[in-house]
Amino acid sequence: MHTLFSRASATAVIAAIAVVGGLWAPPAMAASGESRGIEAEALASGATISGTVTSDSGARIDSGNFGWMFAIPVGAGGDPWAQGVGSRWSVITDGSYTITDLPAGEYTVQFRYGCDCGGPDELPGAPWVEEFYQNSLDLAGATPVHVGADEAVGGIDFTLTPRVQGERPRITGTPVVGSTLTATTQWWTSGTTSTYQWYADDVIIAGATAATYKLTAVQASTAISVSVTGAIAGHVSNGGTSRPTEKVLLSGSPSISGTAATGSTLTANPGTWTTGTAFSYQWFAGNVAIGNATASTFIPTPAQADTQISVKVTGTLGGYPTVSATSAKTVKLARAGIPTISGTAAVGYTLTASPGTWTTGTTFTYQWYADGTLISGARASTFVPLSTLSGKQISVKVTGAVTGYPTAAMASGRTTKLALVATPTISGAAVVGGTLTAAPGAWTAGTGFTYQWYAGSAAISGATAKTYVPTPAQSGAQISVKVTGTLAGHTTVARVSTKTLKVLLAATPTISGTAVVGGTLTAAPGAWTAGTGFTYQWYAGSAAISGATAKSFTLTASQSGAQISVKVTGTLTGHTTVSKESAKTPRVLVAATPTISGTAAVGNTLKVTPGSWTPGTTFTYQWYRNGSAVPGGTAAAYPVRPTDAYATLSVRVVGTRSGYASVTKASVATVPATGKVYGNCAALNADYPDGIRKNGVTTDKKSGVAKPLVGNPYESTSMYNRQSIARDADRDGIMCER
Repeated sequence: MHTLFSRASATAVIAAIAVVGGLWAPPAMAASGESRGIEAEALASGATISGTVTSDSGARIDSGNFGWMFAIPVGAGGDPWAQGVGSRWSVITDGSYTITDLPAGEYTVQFRYGCDCGGPDELPGAPWVEEFYQNSLDLAGATPVHVGADEAVGGIDFTLTPRVQGERPRITGTPVVGSTLTATTQWWTSGTTSTYQWYADDVIIAGATAATYKLTAVQASTAISVSVTGAIAGHVSNGGTSRPTEKVLLSGSPSISGTAATGSTLTANPGTWTTGTAFSYQWFAGNVAIGNATASTFIPTPAQADTQISVKVTGTLGGYPTVSATSAKTVKLARAGIPTISGTAAVGYTLTASPGTWTTGTTFTYQWYADGTLISGARASTFVPLSTLSGKQISVKVTGAVTGYPTAAMASGRTTKLALVATPTISGAAVVGGTLTAAPGAWTAGTGFTYQWYAGSAAISGATAKTYVPTPAQSGAQISVKVTGTLAGHTTVARVSTKTLKVLLAATPTISGTAVVGGTLTAAPGAWTAGTGFTYQWYAGSAAISGATAKSFTLTASQSGAQISVKVTGTLTGHTTVSKESAKTPRVLVAATPTISGTAAVGNTLKVTPGSWTPGTTFTYQWYRNGSAVPGGTAAAYPVRPTDAYATLSVRVVGTRSGYASVTKASVATVPATGKVYGNCAALNADYPDGIRKNGVTTDKKSGVAKPLVGNPYESTSMYNRQSIARDADRDGIMCER
């Protein structure tokens, strides 16, 4: 399309038209003498073509709207600007035009829009489509207009076809793999329907034809654009393409490795990002940034104890968006202390591990090391070094565990080298299933040892290792060990240890009863050595319950939500005292006796209130009539039915919660439900189709003769007596029978 002038010059041109009385000719045509405007009407004679120009809505078009009319000789190819064509033109005034000074002949009449008024962000094209008479958008479909010499041809009218107008699309959203981009337009012709096509580096993305597009790894490192085409009935479609985004970044999901405990190193793992991405880090405790914690690793201090740690990773790469991603939070940080060892570093002496300061409630396990090597079986808070460790340095690793926190392990420093001292002993509890360990004592360096374990004075077959686990066969016996030391050039010597206490047979106790406040739990010790006496200590979680030292324990509100266990300590003269702890119960549930509100009368609704239970408990209900379950009576509200008349009603509530015991509580029964008084048999039969009979009435008298009952009249003397005796006309004890 030839552009007569732009929006920038439109005002000046229209002003110029006004100065010369609305007469103006395009400069190029006027200079060549090939075209003249309406100014020629006063100077020369000739034929004219005239008509009206209106928009699709009927509005009159004016040259102030940048519209112009041309008469182009047929055969000129429809181009009014072609040299030697002899085209004529006219402005449009208030919806009308007249092209003058036309030689006789055939002309193609054309409307042209004379302003490329769109800005850089607007869709291309004029608001009205250039068209030929008669209603043709191309020359091939044009209808020629014939004029004779000095002939005035009128009625060459144009109704213009509008073109969709609007702003070029924009893209909102961050170009990151996995994110969604949205195509937006600020304004379009009202009623426009849009279609979309997304591109990656100007290449069509197959199937990406919605207003939004979720980026995949396929688009990584490409620039995204979108073309939008607007269509509306009666308009010519139009469209445009957005500016491209920055390149699409592949961003990873950061994670944290390491133990979530104070003093342990946490490491940020950025995940998979676009190659070349540079990273920066910020660590958080809860939702608060930790000052100066901007490296890829972080060692929590006691200040972060009991908080959850996360890390925000920010990736930057030239030509790509800067993107931040935050890891999931760790579990709450455990406060972990640095263990220390007290005691004399010598063979046979007791070394004691002190865990240091940890999160309250932490329970500890231990592992002892000699010169960095794990000592098998050395898993108590104290350790008695054997002579085999002479000259070695001892350390301990303390592992702390507490509900809601990660398990953390911390190591102590090493002791000085162990001195060799004489302490021939047996360590370990003399209990069936326990481990006994022989310590040969102080022997000459280089001495080798063999072992033989004894029950009483009898050698135990096959028990020739340094450690021995007593079996039920040794129950009641005293254990000793004979250590035989051999060394080349030395006498082979056998030494027997002191006997242990008698081996005790001990079992893991069990608990019976329901874990509910007010309920009684009972400990069963299990099978122990005959004659063993027991003491008991009940626990809520890991805390001993003060005064709870009987075989049975009645739960109180103080134990609500806790898991209960019992430690049974068995004592028997001459035997090792042994403690065994039961498994924990489900959490203790708080349960209440439900209450019924409302009046127990037919037609009324009773409601049950469960009472105060452990928060989060869910309830189910079952209503009972005279102690029998009412079919379908499983809601909190219960409408008293005709069949409930003069029966007592009660309800059982079952409370359940994950991790807790299920508990059933029954309400107190109501007084007998009052029946209704009916004004006539029709009303009574609506509730009791077969009527009402006194208790014990089994026949229906008809004309004085006892007949079998028809149907099953409701049996209730109380209900019968509540009605008018007129309902029992034959006085046979049945009212309103069928």
